[in-house]
Amino acid sequence: MDINSDSINSYLCNCVKKRNSYQFFMPIMDIDAIISHSLDAILNGIAQRVKERRLERNLTQRAFAKRAGVGYDAYRTFEQRGEITLRNLVLCAIILDDTEGFTELFVKKSYQSIDELLKIKEVKKRKRGTGNE
Repeated sequence: MDINSDSINSYLCNCVKKRNSYQFFMPIMDIDAIISHSLDAILNGIAQRVKERRLERNLTQRAFAKRAGVGYDAYRTFEQRGEITLRNLVLCAIILDDTEGFTELFVKKSYQSIDELLKIKEVKKRKRGTGNE
């Protein structure tokens, strides 16, 4: 998805309301479109970096997929659309000797002060969520 001024305007100013004969533009954010664009950008960025690392090693898609133990079609789809299973992505990272990033995902937060840590300790540890949508 390409973002240009026309698409931004369509996302942010989807409707016009009249009030006392004045026109007000009511900004409406299409959050699904924004999230989708961000998600696509992240996935495609990862795929592009893996592709660059593959090319640095002078490997074809087929050769790289075989070394990683990933199906060729799955790997080709990854480079084209950024879609891949987590298992296959980790296998690619292993071949590229770049698994450190996975160990940093979703780790516990480091605290800047004792007060911040004490506040967190006071909060009851949840075993399950109660919020329903």
